[in-house]
Amino acid sequence: MVYDEELMEFDSPCEHHEFSSKYKRNKQKLLGELKGYSSHRASRITSIIIGIAAALLVIPASIYALSIGMNWDRVWPGDNDQSVVTKIEENVENPNTIVNFDDGSVLNVISVIYDGNICVAEYTLSKPGGVDTYYWSEAENKAKGGWFTNISTYSFGFTETGGMVVTDPIRSTEDCLYCYSYIVIDNVETIDSIDLYVTHYPCPIGECTTPDIRSDITVETISIPLNRSLDKTYFINSAGECCLVTPISMGFGGFYDLWDLKTVEIVFKDGTRYDVRSNNNYLRGRTNNQVIICFDRIIDNSNVESVIINGEVYQLSEIEGTVPTVEPQELATSPSEQ
Repeated sequence: MVYDEELMEFDSPCEHHEFSSKYKRNKQKLLGELKGYSSHRASRITSIIIGIAAALLVIPASIYALSIGMNWDRVWPGDNDQSVVTKIEENVENPNTIVNFDDGSVLNVISVIYDGNICVAEYTLSKPGGVDTYYWSEAENKAKGGWFTNISTYSFGFTETGGMVVTDPIRSTEDCLYCYSYIVIDNVETIDSIDLYVTHYPCPIGECTTPDIRSDITVETISIPLNRSLDKTYFINSAGECCLVTPISMGFGGFYDLWDLKTVEIVFKDGTRYDVRSNNNYLRGRTNNQVIICFDRIIDNSNVESVIINGEVYQLSEIEGTVPTVEPQELATSPSEQ
């Protein structure tokens, strides 16, 4: 994944850091060893940018405690509307889906929440003696997430669409990683489950180098149930195009080129504004029919007066309106992908 330099300036929580040539060489070597890794990310997601990890790095451990439901202050590290958090607690599904691997590693899907635009899953990956099958770092959190190492005999990911995985640097320990997967749902219809794909390799990933070995790779599909979707609020512009807003994300159409999206602002009824576009902490994805933005905080969408996108005002509407459809061949690509 290659990112636009101007956009990355918005997402950077600190001054620019230039990685050493040695770091870059070692990273490329590791990536080369992991060619056999199956991530199940669909090509239809043309761009994902996240800065949620940046805020995770600076929140003190005292702000959270392990909860039965979703750990809101870690998954959404912004200024959350606590009244809304209390309201949407009932929308959290706690599947406690557990997958045991031959090397002693254990995957536990703790909680998931879905709003029609995105699905967010909270899970742990643990292994006695230390998790050596998954590489992550603060730098990878700021990019697109870590990867399974060449000694791992498994990999996994949610859905066939795409998303971002952030490993929590404060909650995680050597033996147990706490991870949050922000998944763009490439489906305009309401869904009642997402799929967890678990890939089992016959040998360490780095040794899966021949067709005969790769033919023994198996993929297990586990269905994760989703609770009812969050309440949606609709906003319509002068052309009748719709912007859909939930407490955790927004979706809208009409932008053929993702890089043309310069400003996104939410105006609340009391006059205060949430500058979504220039805020450091958000996930943005592109599906075939709309742009998806995951907020860095939980908002009260019933208290939103209007939405402003590139200077165009979307007014509150009682009807759903029309989300413009972008045909697959019209999807924009970054200069590096052309």
